[in-house]
Amino acid sequence: MKLKPRETQPGPVASERAADRPIVLAVHQLFSTRYLLDTEIFSHMRASGVPLVVLSPNADDPSFRERFEAANVAVETYENEGIDALTGGKLHRFFSKVRWLTLPSKHDITTTKVHEYLESRRKRDSSFWGARFVDLINVTAHLLRRNALLRRAFAKIESMVFRTEFHREVFRKYDPSLLVTTDVGTISESNFLIREAQRNGVKVGAVVLGWDNLTSKGISGVRPDYAVAWNDNMNDELRKYHGFSGDRVYVGGVAHFDRYLGEPPPITKDEFVEAFGLSPDRKTIFFGTSSPAIFPRNIDAMELLLENIAEERLSEPSQLLVRLHPGYLGKWKA
Repeated sequence: MKLKPRETQPGPVASERAADRPIVLAVHQLFSTRYLLDTEIFSHMRASGVPLVVLSPNADDPSFRERFEAANVAVETYENEGIDALTGGKLHRFFSKVRWLTLPSKHDITTTKVHEYLESRRKRDSSFWGARFVDLINVTAHLLRRNALLRRAFAKIESMVFRTEFHREVFRKYDPSLLVTTDVGTISESNFLIREAQRNGVKVGAVVLGWDNLTSKGISGVRPDYAVAWNDNMNDELRKYHGFSGDRVYVGGVAHFDRYLGEPPPITKDEFVEAFGLSPDRKTIFFGTSSPAIFPRNIDAMELLLENIAEERLSEPSQLLVRLHPGYLGKWKA
């Protein structure tokens, strides 16, 4: 059953309580879907009866709708095709790359410098003009690192250049009171939606889904109104690196770990072995791969382990169980 669309025009309605207006959950990535829908965040919100709108590129998938749609939950399409067309352009790549390489230089920006080093290595394989494009990105990023006013101006210019209305009908149809994202405007796909929400008078709350997201993805293209951090360290990072005031940040714990606070699932070793097609007579080596963007040698490590297993160089007969980093599953990965 879908939520009943509102007849009113978009924007705040003074006579209505915000609690009566839906909350939009943006789940445009695999990881954001897991964090908002496969944890107790979604189950608690759905059980509370608050009207929800799940915005996903999988809205047309019958199994997705069957799983998440309910009396107080509507499922709408996240318009990724138009956004993908913009993010693939050179102008947008310039803005996103500059932001990715920018954090306030007065704080620890070690990870950002690692990203800069990786970009300089790619520059060696670029054409003459491709290398100059990288130089322009690096020079701009170095200027922004030193000046908060320049960083704000850069984000403002980006917002003016990429002014979209891909989800205008969703905002008109439901007149939501809040948009929930899983980043603070550092991911391009989120930025388009955050800007649309704020232009429609909708507040934006970012529930940060990763422990390193605030120090490894650069500055925001557009800042949400509120943010939920895992702990006090991330609370501090939101204020130092991203300019949030203290009254706009809340410490809410780690939703990923909710399931570990209850009773563990009743699974035996035999059931585990069978579920993954493993041999009960071999020791299992588990390899949780890192981001392919920073650790491109994951595959080499797998091959080395497999060679040692196949040639019986290890102390006991073994087998390899690999968990791919979500970065391997993006549509742009080969």
